[in-house]
Amino acid sequence: MGELTKNDTGKGLAPRLHALERAVDSGRGMMPEDVVDRATAVRVNAGERLARGDAAIVVALAGGTGSGKSTLFNALAGEDVAEVGVRRPTTTDPFGLVVGDIEGADSLLDWLDVRKRFTPENKIGLDSGLILLDLPDHDSIRIDHKATVDKLIRRVDVLLWVLDPQKYAQGILHRGYLKDLRQHAEVQLVALNKVDQLVAAERDACVTDLRRILAGEGLGKVEIFPISATEGTGMGKLRGALSEMANRRTAAMQRIDGDLRKTADDLAAHIGLPPEHALQPDPLVDVVAAAARVEDRAAAEAQRYAIAARRATRPPLLRALAGIIPRRGPSSTFALEDFDPDANDPSPVAVQHALQELSVEYGRGLTRPWRSRLREVALDASGPLQRMTSDALSRVTARPPRRKWWRPVSLSWGLFELLAVIGIVWLAVLAASTYLELPIDDTPEVAGISLPIGLAVVGAVGWLIFRLVRERVIATGARRYAQWVREQYHTEIAKAVKQAISPLALEIASYQRLVQDLRAVVG
Repeated sequence: MGELTKNDTGKGLAPRLHALERAVDSGRGMMPEDVVDRATAVRVNAGERLARGDAAIVVALAGGTGSGKSTLFNALAGEDVAEVGVRRPTTTDPFGLVVGDIEGADSLLDWLDVRKRFTPENKIGLDSGLILLDLPDHDSIRIDHKATVDKLIRRVDVLLWVLDPQKYAQGILHRGYLKDLRQHAEVQLVALNKVDQLVAAERDACVTDLRRILAGEGLGKVEIFPISATEGTGMGKLRGALSEMANRRTAAMQRIDGDLRKTADDLAAHIGLPPEHALQPDPLVDVVAAAARVEDRAAAEAQRYAIAARRATRPPLLRALAGIIPRRGPSSTFALEDFDPDANDPSPVAVQHALQELSVEYGRGLTRPWRSRLREVALDASGPLQRMTSDALSRVTARPPRRKWWRPVSLSWGLFELLAVIGIVWLAVLAASTYLELPIDDTPEVAGISLPIGLAVVGAVGWLIFRLVRERVIATGARRYAQWVREQYHTEIAKAVKQAISPLALEIASYQRLVQDLRAVVG
């Protein structure tokens, strides 16, 4: 995200806060409760801070026991307003220093729950618009002190860490606070106090080591100010940095920006990577179609078509003989009789397995709770998918249609049949007359070929050719009809699958929207 400018307002952050609210609502019950609670607190704090405007920049002086926070606070205030002493802890309640006449300062301090306040009457070397807070020690043995520090560290705009040369590497500071503030480098300063107690080489070594430690925590951009609050060493540069923040007035927005980015990262760590694309039902449609034996259904309908076509295209004589001569051998419709659609609904086991595989594929990049949720939704869709698929199969009324060409084929084939019968009967009559020595007229010829022989040959050959051609045409029609039936089943199954897995599609879409919301939170 680019650097915020003085003209940036809460309007630019409002959509990000709304996106965070949606993300929190989506993640509740699926993410660790403490993570969701922290995200909620960030959203609430950001909204309340934005409501109080950017007229003031709140800088909290935080540090451990004996680091000299109160001494530095007094030095910045120009007089002793904070208690300084050897008794520990010295600061028991946060103390506020208001620099200049700041509109809404009291409201802001009330929200921060800072009761002790002081406004200098004279100029103190800091520009107007600053509110400095002296916090209790972050390593205090008193639980209420630590709770106060933790609350204010989450709410203030800028953190000025006051460190002692002997304690700057304290684990309680780095593990307890700084490691969680790497997104807030722009609104953190480090004052290495008491450098008057070090020689120049020791001071440089401390600054170098501290810079190394901060860089290792992702805070390499945090500016370090070697100072002595008692001697005044380095105080001018520190005042200048604080005044520059007061003049820019972007610290509050930068702090909220950092909070939002960190919160988005924390939430994203408990989601994983959802699938990039919406749920595609096609693979599941293929599995369900296979489980419902769509190919067998199409093949059976193709056979039904072929039988109906053969019956409808038989020539008259063959049709008459088929009604007289009983059929022997196995029925040519055995596949249709053996195929019971009601007994071949999709296998529940196959459907459940396909849904589980689908949830595994789309949940591959998600964390365990989200994967489990996706698998649960997928398995819940098994029963509805089974019922809807059965209904879809029953909606396909595959009845072999009558083709316009069937009747002309039957008549044309019957013509060749008639020619063959006339020729054969004529030849039989001639043969009988010859046998009985009956007078026979000259047999007519065509192109030198006896007419009855020509009729018998033409009829028989045409009959056979017509039969072969008819079989090829019927086979082609059966294949096309099977393809039409297959497409009808697939269309109906696709509708059933899409409807049955709509909860799964919505679940996947919700994960994708959640990630989009988190990206919007980052800005």
